[in-house]
Amino acid sequence: MWQLAWSQLRFRTVRLVALLAGMLLATTAFTVLTAASRTAQLRTVGTVSAHFVPAYDILVRPKGARTALETQTSTVQPNFLSGLYGGITMAQYRQIAQIPNVQVAAPIAMVGYSLLVSQLSFPLPAANVSRPQRQVYRETTTWLSQDGASRATGPASFVYVTPQRLGQDPTGTNQTERLPDGKSVTLCPADAHLEPGVDPFGVAAQSYCTAWSKVNGYGPAGQAGSPANLTGARGAVYDVNWVIPVLIAAVDPVAEAKLDGLNRAVISGHYLAENTHDAAITGTFPVLASSVSGLDESAVTQLATLSAPVYPPSMTV
Repeated sequence: MWQLAWSQLRFRTVRLVALLAGMLLATTAFTVLTAASRTAQLRTVGTVSAHFVPAYDILVRPKGARTALETQTSTVQPNFLSGLYGGITMAQYRQIAQIPNVQVAAPIAMVGYSLLVSQLSFPLPAANVSRPQRQVYRETTTWLSQDGASRATGPASFVYVTPQRLGQDPTGTNQTERLPDGKSVTLCPADAHLEPGVDPFGVAAQSYCTAWSKVNGYGPAGQAGSPANLTGARGAVYDVNWVIPVLIAAVDPVAEAKLDGLNRAVISGHYLAENTHDAAITGTFPVLASSVSGLDESAVTQLATLSAPVYPPSMTV
């Protein structure tokens, strides 16, 4: 009995000593690694701080551009220039450039946003199009951003397929369908979103309608204002327009190159040159465009087949 108790005590003591030694070793290693990590972090922060150079040593903006947060922190907001319009005059700019010890004075002006439109075309279901009767399709696109957290569904657009011949009205802008009795019915009015004064966020600016004939495609010259519909050779399709807003800023090419080395950021093409223009095209100017869009956006498009109409429908949107 005493021998059994003594062996148990001796065995447990060995285990306890081994456990304490292991914990001591792990604690020592963790302390050493933590100290090394903190040292490396302090060294990195010190190196960055010592070599940090802001884009501007002195920033001149319009009166009232500074926010309360900027005043408190002595910093400016990220992308603060994107919403900045107005500023100093060219005479004031030249006066700043002549101040002693000013090496570079680089002006910048926000011109505004330009909308780049990319049109993607997808075929309508071949099995449905092959049917002899008329068909109407409704296309709805939902735009997703912020990793799917934000969703926005645009107004519906419509595509009409007919076994009759398509034509155009006397103005040459609206699609018409020629009926067996010789009469013509207007199907899709001219693109309303192209007319001046139309709300760019309204239904008319975001929707479209188009018609396709099994006899002559999109008609003699296609639907006005729709490049994808100028020919029916590809068959019946529906389009999804991807609109990308691009901010345009005007800079002095020479001054900007001296300030931040913009000329060394060009990966294809040529850097901006002074007073460059295309003599054959009025109002053109050279631009530098980013190779990365920076957009976190995707789209989900759903195509629904509606009830087959007996008579040509009114496709007004």
